[in-house]
Amino acid sequence: MKMAIVHDAFLHVGGAEKVFLELVKIYPDADLYIPIINKNLKKKIENETKGAIYTTFISDWSFFYKQASLLKPFLIFYWEKLNLSKYDLVISSSHSFNSKLVNVSKKSVHISYVYTPPRYLSTQFNEVQILNNPIINFLFSPLLSWLKKKDYESGKKPDLLIGISKEVQNRITNRYKIGSLLIYPPVDLSSKITKNNDGKYYLFFSRLVKQKGAELAVKTCTKLNLPLMVVGEGPELKKLKAIAGPTVTFKGFVEGEKLEKIFTNTKALINCAIEEDFGMVTIEVASRGIPTIGFSSGGLLETIMDQKTGLFFHQHTVESLTEAINKFEQMKFNKLVCHNYAKKFSDERFAKQIKAIINYYVKN
Repeated sequence: MKMAIVHDAFLHVGGAEKVFLELVKIYPDADLYIPIINKNLKKKIENETKGAIYTTFISDWSFFYKQASLLKPFLIFYWEKLNLSKYDLVISSSHSFNSKLVNVSKKSVHISYVYTPPRYLSTQFNEVQILNNPIINFLFSPLLSWLKKKDYESGKKPDLLIGISKEVQNRITNRYKIGSLLIYPPVDLSSKITKNNDGKYYLFFSRLVKQKGAELAVKTCTKLNLPLMVVGEGPELKKLKAIAGPTVTFKGFVEGEKLEKIFTNTKALINCAIEEDFGMVTIEVASRGIPTIGFSSGGLLETIMDQKTGLFFHQHTVESLTEAINKFEQMKFNKLVCHNYAKKFSDERFAKQIKAIINYYVKN
């Protein structure tokens, strides 16, 4: 069976990229189509695949990496002209650059794993910062209308859409007016539970974009004079540093052993994301026995067991988060309960479910 996997863009190692790499591990012989690849991260892909990697000239210009969001309209032309009719099976790994638009033959099977329909077309929280300006948004309204039309068309092209959470399934239904299947993404689980019983600090671990809510975590911990470790990079960093007090530490991008060391001394993760797609990091820390204080919206409602693997706060305010932290300080969480709960999101479970649904569609 000849197979291709297409992915919107590979500019950093976020949740979508981790899932893409897992798909490549499951199907190492598949050819890969990625229009933009950060050259520094390309080796991660090359180490996992036996198939060919197809990209574009844009990947040769690092200047475009930071401007990738502005390329979204133009990449639609790339996907629409990409003819993958020689493949029996195509998996599109899609969030905002609309790789669902690829062309396949009538005999081919096209399955799309959807992290979310493009946020920048329907919500105030997106990474195309310029569109948050109401004047710019008005001027670009004809373009946005065209993009919405193209996005709607993209939802109709695959034989099957798979959502990463019930939250995303609801968005798929609302945006494309069709149903979808649910397969939770694979999460980087740890076999070890952190030994530190109390922890030294709270942790905020995410890309620093508006939707992730880092500002709320920084303001609250500054007000309460509580130690907060911020791990991640993004356009909000400068603003966050300006409002942070002396108890807030910014570590930038961290991975590997350095990240594990940070986990070792973490009291709890603070997740302030608004309309989170899934909440992968909450499962990552849970596997290490670390609970999460999370905002009760979106995918976090599926990844946190309230009072067991974490604690919810219900208004996106300093007061509400403060109340949750104070309550957390009086509670004891069972690390083993957190660890065992995370197992349901394992790589093995994901591979088994993906293979089962693909085998079904290929045979039928």
